Amino acid sequence: MSFESRLSLAVELLEKSIWNTSISNEGDAKKSGKACINVLNSTRIESLTSEQKLKLAAVSNFILENPRHKLTASEKSLWICSKLVYSPTKVEYYFPIITFNDKLTSRHFPSMVQEDNLRLPANAVAIFKSLVFEDWSTNGIHELCQDLVDNCSFVSAMLSLARIDPTYFLTLVHPNHNSEYYTVRLYFNGTFRRINVKNSFPQVSDRARNLTVKSVSNEDLHWPAIIEKAYLIVLGGDYDTSGSNLALDVFMLNKHWVPEVLPIKYDTQQLTMLAPLFHQKEVLLGLGTAKMSEALSTKTGLISQHDYVIEDITDRIHLRNTWTSETSQRQFSISMEHLTYFSYLYINWDISKMFKYTASTIRVFQPPQIKQIHHFPQYSLCNPNSVSEEVWILLECHIPSPEFNVTSEIYETDVGEQVMMANQYNCAFKNTSNSQVTLLKFNMLPKASYTMVLHFNQTVKVSMHLFNNISSQFNIKKAQSKYPLRFSETSSWSTHQLEDGVEGARGGGNWSMPTYIYNPQFDLVVENDTQVDLALYSEHGINVNIDVFHSDRSDAGSSIRLFDPSKLIFQDKYSHECQVQSLSLSSGTYKVVVSNYENIAGDYSFHVFANADISVKQIIPSLGFFLRRSVLQWNQSNRIKVYFDIEAYNSKMTIHMNATGSNSSSAYRPPIRGSIFDSKTLSGILLNEEWCDLPYGNFIDITLKSPGRYVLLVERFEQGSGNCMIQIGCNNQFTVVGW
Repeated sequence: MSFESRLSLAVELLEKSIWNTSISNEGDAKKSGKACINVLNSTRIESLTSEQKLKLAAVSNFILENPRHKLTASEKSLWICSKLVYSPTKVEYYFPIITFNDKLTSRHFPSMVQEDNLRLPANAVAIFKSLVFEDWSTNGIHELCQDLVDNCSFVSAMLSLARIDPTYFLTLVHPNHNSEYYTVRLYFNGTFRRINVKNSFPQVSDRARNLTVKSVSNEDLHWPAIIEKAYLIVLGGDYDTSGSNLALDVFMLNKHWVPEVLPIKYDTQQLTMLAPLFHQKEVLLGLGTAKMSEALSTKTGLISQHDYVIEDITDRIHLRNTWTSETSQRQFSISMEHLTYFSYLYINWDISKMFKYTASTIRVFQPPQIKQIHHFPQYSLCNPNSVSEEVWILLECHIPSPEFNVTSEIYETDVGEQVMMANQYNCAFKNTSNSQVTLLKFNMLPKASYTMVLHFNQTVKVSMHLFNNISSQFNIKKAQSKYPLRFSETSSWSTHQLEDGVEGARGGGNWSMPTYIYNPQFDLVVENDTQVDLALYSEHGINVNIDVFHSDRSDAGSSIRLFDPSKLIFQDKYSHECQVQSLSLSSGTYKVVVSNYENIAGDYSFHVFANADISVKQIIPSLGFFLRRSVLQWNQSNRIKVYFDIEAYNSKMTIHMNATGSNSSSAYRPPIRGSIFDSKTLSGILLNEEWCDLPYGNFIDITLKSPGRYVLLVERFEQGSGNCMIQIGCNNQFTVVGW
C-alpha cells in the first residue's frame, strides 16, 4: 500500500471514529480510532520524503492533541448531520472537513470509493469511463453548458461565480492533476463537507451529446465535471437529477455568497435597485421560469422550469442560457417589461461586504401535534445598541429535505420572551417560503427586543446562520417565558349537567349557565405586588376563557358559588383555543376559573407564570365528605320537604338547591329559598326569608350541633312544575329519608 493510500485510509478511519463519538457510540469510536493509530504506526518513516513526513506528523499530532475527539455542541451537531438518508436502502455519509494544519485538511486525502449503479436520465444509455484531465486551466470556463442532464441551476451557478474568480473552483477539487480518485469540497448541511469522487464518468455513443458539463469554447476542459459529479451525488439523484435552484447552488459552491430567492413582482424596481450592486460585484443574479405551456414557451423563447444567469443589466437584461440546443439561444437580452415572464429572482449576496459577524447553529424542527404558537420553536433577538441594527437570518434546510413550508414571524416583545398567543404582541415581520434556503432580513430598533417564531409543517434539520454587525457574541437564543413557571396543569373538561351535581365536576360552560360554578377552579395567593401571566390552551376549535375574582383567605379551598362581576379583576371575551392574561396583582387571595364557552368535553392546559413566588392550588369541588343528591319534582306545589337524620354532634353541612334541571341560560328559574327545621319540635334551626333566582342556585351552610332528624324545606315563589335538584353534603355520616 502506498503512503498516500495508507494516509487516506487513516483519515477515513479517523472520520468514522469522530462520527461515532458524535452519536455517543463509544465502542465503535474506540475501535475505529485504534485502527487509525495502527495504520499510522505501521508506516515506515525512514522511507518517506520530507513532505510525506510533514503530512504524517500533522495527522498524528491532531490525534494526540485530542485522542477522545471531544466535540463542542456545535461540532457534534455538524458531525451528526453527516448521515444523509435518501431512502430506506440508500444512506450516505459526508463528513465535515478536518483541518490538520493551515496547509493540510482531510480533503487532501481522496478515498477509494465504489460508485456502482449511478442513475442516468430516462432513456439515456451510457458507459462509464475514466477521463484524462490534462487541461487544469480556466480557459473556457465562462462557456460552460449542460446537455442531457437537468442541472441548469448548477451550471448557471458556476457561470455566475466565474464572473468573480474562475480560479476559485480549482480550490474545490483535489488533486489538480490526473488521478483515479478526487475529493470535492461543497458547502451543505451547515459546513463544508468532503465528497469522494471516482474518475468514472458517463459517456454516450453520440459524440455530439454529453452527460457531463462541457465548455463550448474549450473541448479539453473536463475538470468541472468532477465538481458536477460530486454535486449530483449529494443531491441524491445522481445524473437523473431534478435540479435545484441557482441561488442555492452558488451557496453550495461558495458559502460566502448568501442565497435569496424572491418571487418576481410586476414592477421592475426589484432588479433596477440591484443593478449598481451587481456592477460592483457585490451581488450575483439570475432568473428562473416556472412551469410554462408549450405555446408560451414558444412565444417567449424561454424554457419551462429553467434557470438563466444575468450577465449584465443596462436598459435591458442580458441573459445566458446554459442549455445547448438548436432551438434556444445561448445569449440574449430582454426588456424590463418582459421580466414578468419569469417567476423567480435569484440573488446571492457577498456577505463579507455587508456584515462583520456570523453565528450558526443547527436545529431539528418537528411540527407540534397541537398547532398553537407556543408549541412552535421560538428564538430571542435583542438589540443591545442605541442605534438600529439590521440582521439577516438564513434558514438552510439540510439535504435531503422533504417538501415543506416554513412561516417565519418576528414579534415585538418586552425582553425577547416566548410568545404565548398570536395576538399577544405586534407581529413586525412575516414570511412564508417553501425553498430549501430562506433569507430573512430584519431591522431591529435601538434597544428593542424581538421573538422569532418558526412554523414548519414537516420534520426538517435546519442550519440557522445569523449575520450581524453587533458583535461576535451576538446570537440567536431560545426564547424563554417572561417569568418563571409557577404552576401548570394539563387536564380535561367534562360535559357537566346540572343534575350531575358538584362531585367530580370538571366543566360547566360560560357564566350564563347554571353549571358555570362546576368549572375547574384554583386558589391563587399573592404575598407582594406581583406580575402574573395566566395562559389557557385547548384545541379542536374550543373557545376558552380565564376569570379571576377577588377572594378572602377564609374561602381557601372552597369553590365559587356564583359569578360576581363586582369581584372580577377583568372581564374578557372567550378566545379561540387559547387565552393569555397579563396581570399586575397586589397582595391578596384570588379565585381563578378556567372554562370553555359551550360546556363541551375537551383537553386543556393551564399555566401560571410570575416574577415572584406565589401559591396556586387546585380546588377540589365538594360539598362535604359524605354527599347525597337527588332531583325531585314540584308537582304543581310550591314546597318540597326533605327529611334527613344526623348521627354525630357538630355536623357541618352544605346544601345546594337549584330549581331547574335545565342547563340552558334561557330556561325559566323560579325564585327559591331553603330553611331547616327540627323534625320533632318543628322549631326553626335556620330560617331564610330571601328569595334567590340566580342560575347557580341557592346554598345553605349550617352546623347542626346535635344528632337527630331534621327537615329541609325548599320553597318556590309560586306553585309550578319542573325539577328541583338538591345536593346535601356533610362531614359526618347522615341519611336522607326516602332517597
